[in-house]
Amino acid sequence: MTLKSKIKKNKELIDNIYEKYEIVQISRRELKNAEYNPRKISDSARDKLKNNIKKVGLLDPPVWNVRSGNIVSGHQRIAILDSLNRTQDYKIRVAKVDLDQKTEKEQNIFFNNQAAMGEWDIGQLEKILKEDIDYERAGFDLGE
Repeated sequence: MTLKSKIKKNKELIDNIYEKYEIVQISRRELKNAEYNPRKISDSARDKLKNNIKKVGLLDPPVWNVRSGNIVSGHQRIAILDSLNRTQDYKIRVAKVDLDQKTEKEQNIFFNNQAAMGEWDIGQLEKILKEDIDYERAGFDLGE
């Protein structure tokens, strides 16, 4: 192995050190809803998510734990895709992870934890929304 190829291989390892997932295509039927999932969605929020998926598509893959078969993140998106497809018989690309049960549950909560997502810079948000951004397509209601 040449020095150049060793450096390239080492850089690839460093670049991917934090990526603990693999994008794979599986049958929707392989995805199980995590029975413990504490997340719920209102009809209004579901409509917003459904309309967004219809308009721009799925931009973030669901996360699937290969050990348990459970969805770690993406329950609502999967339910909407099922309704749009009118079946659970389709292929989908997911971020495949391999987590123990405790870590799976922790990550299920983490992915939806508002405290871990940061907060709005209201001034910057107002500035962006004053441009030609459609606030409804960005997920906001008039009252917000």
